[in-house]
Amino acid sequence: MNCSVKKPEEEEEEEEETTWRDKPLHGMYYRQIEEVAGIKKTYQWLNKAGLTDSTEALIMAAQEQALSTRAIEANIYHSRSDPRCRLCKEAPESVQHVVAGCKMLASSAYMERHNQVAVIVYRNICTQYGLEVPKSQWDIPPKVVENGKAKILWDFSFQTDKQLLANKPDIVVMDKEQKRAVVIDVAIPADANIRKKKHEKIAHP
Repeated sequence: MNCSVKKPEEEEEEEEETTWRDKPLHGMYYRQIEEVAGIKKTYQWLNKAGLTDSTEALIMAAQEQALSTRAIEANIYHSRSDPRCRLCKEAPESVQHVVAGCKMLASSAYMERHNQVAVIVYRNICTQYGLEVPKSQWDIPPKVVENGKAKILWDFSFQTDKQLLANKPDIVVMDKEQKRAVVIDVAIPADANIRKKKHEKIAHP
């Protein structure tokens, strides 16, 4: 008869893990991403980013909605009466709202973040096909680059037979050797909005 007995330390670790997951605030981020993203890959930056303890703690606090926003001050600390965002004056000013939900930041901060991610993808594609890579990661790529292997289009508007609102994908790769085109459209949603954004991209091309 085989019986496995857990060490007291293992039991304590399991109990602690279960406890923080169930907490309404500290377990919120984990619950949001648990079903839409790989947990191990999501937390790879903890081992690879080389951040200081204070920076890492600040990012983790933001992920757990634990920064002192106006919503926290109004609903948790009760130090103010109005929880609304100081920019748009509409939705409660939570971390989630500031990071990905404020209409006043959509055309500036959110767009800059989106483009920075798209440029990383673009640079890797250019390297793969032997095309010239922009010298700086901050440079806006040219609309069209081309060689004998491929043509890469950046933020290029297409004329279509059927009218489409979204006719300007971030990147289009035209592989001349394989005679195929790949459309790449980048999205940087909040973790809780991954499924919603994926549905939008598929349903409204």
